[in-house]
Amino acid sequence: GFLVMGNIGALAHVLLGQLKTAMVMIGAFFIFGSTYGSNQLLGAAGAVLFIILYTHFTMTEKDILPTDIEKAEKVTLTSDDRQ
Repeated sequence: GFLVMGNIGALAHVLLGQLKTAMVMIGAFFIFGSTYGSNQLLGAAGAVLFIILYTHFTMTEKDILPTDIEKAEKVTLTSDDRQ
């Protein structure tokens, strides 16, 4: 846990914990035939859904940000070259 915490943020660490819990529930269902209440299933499904959304938006933000910075640098360099 400590090695992972050093490389990722606090929110990502919490989300990984929730994902682990959801995966344990799914595994217990398939392997041991465990039963869960509707609230538990809804909570696990919601956790997985929001983890997927968080990952998508985080990766999209990282992909867009460097591109925008590069465009801004090109515009600045181009306008400086003209003067």
